[in-house]
Amino acid sequence: MIWRAMMLLGKEALIKILEENDLETFSKLDQRWFLDREESREYQRCVEYLQRYGRLPPASFIEALEDIRDHPPQFFIEALTERYKKYWLGNIAEAINGEADLDQINSMISSYIFDKVHYIDDGTVTSENAITMMQAHVDKVRENYLRSGLSGLPTGWPSLDESTGGYQEGDISVFSGRAKTGKTMLMIYSLNHLLEHFEDIKILFLSMEMTTIQVLTRLACLRAQVNTQSLRIGDISTLAERRLVEALPGVMDKLIISEGKMDRDVASLVGMIGTVQPDIVFIDGAYLIRTQSNALSSWEKVKEVIETLKGIAVNFKVPIVCSYQLRRGVKKSEPDLEHLALSDAIGQVASMVLGIVDIDVPDTRKIEIMGVREGVKDSFFINWSWDRFDFTEKDFTQ
Repeated sequence: MIWRAMMLLGKEALIKILEENDLETFSKLDQRWFLDREESREYQRCVEYLQRYGRLPPASFIEALEDIRDHPPQFFIEALTERYKKYWLGNIAEAINGEADLDQINSMISSYIFDKVHYIDDGTVTSENAITMMQAHVDKVRENYLRSGLSGLPTGWPSLDESTGGYQEGDISVFSGRAKTGKTMLMIYSLNHLLEHFEDIKILFLSMEMTTIQVLTRLACLRAQVNTQSLRIGDISTLAERRLVEALPGVMDKLIISEGKMDRDVASLVGMIGTVQPDIVFIDGAYLIRTQSNALSSWEKVKEVIETLKGIAVNFKVPIVCSYQLRRGVKKSEPDLEHLALSDAIGQVASMVLGIVDIDVPDTRKIEIMGVREGVKDSFFINWSWDRFDFTEKDFTQ
């Protein structure tokens, strides 16, 4: 009897929403929440009616039920999402107790967390939680300001911090440049700045293009001031070797590095962030993250990934810093948001987009703030010395 009542929940929710002619609540529904075949069919009929006539059907459109609880439509939204969560968790528990292997179970958990972030938790603000949310945000800003003098986390470049307030929770920040122009190195420099300045920070670095040892090598060379080319050919002194070995202990408890191996998808990324609970996430080569659907075009995949990353950043209240490529035909000195490869959705979703510009000046690069949601579009210059691993901001007049 209880199970039947649970299966009638979808029809009950639809009837109540149609009675109230509540289009706003109807728009929040998701096909996944209707677990029973009959209620799923009824939901689809309502969607088709709405698409055809531009309005919701009358409540009589759905076969009547004997007893419908006298609750507002939002009650049924919450009941449907709770049932959906229980359905997922029940399947996971069954897999754990059954013959499923660990990889299958991990995949199910990642998919559940992805669904929870992307399709269940809609981020709706009510009068009951608005004050709590605002207070939590103010507390976070105050905490960051006391630690670094900024409302967000410092980037490592004073001009950028002054313009944007640093990396902000819930925001997407993008480093862009043509292939092999140093995007990864600037992200490593930025995360190392955080490692140097905070004792209690937790950073997740996901590389879709490099192996873990390649990332570690660059980080160690940066911290030890050792040329990577010298290390690659084995031409390093005993002192440099010792500095390299001593460069990482003490920071690796604050940094988690994961290589994407070209097969990382958004669901596994959500699972990783949910497990690690980092203060900030760096994703090198975000354009290589796979989507849930294999039928999408390249630009649709990029659009889905960046929009999903934004949802993850908002739900986990964490800054996400990504790297994307500029199109090959872009002139060195003229990068703009429209030049981002594959999709203009990146510029629309990201709160901050930086372009790396080669200005044909030795050991110097220009960083163009191509787009910023709350701040000033500007530019600044940095040192570009791979011998000394110096990527700090510099005074320079072009």
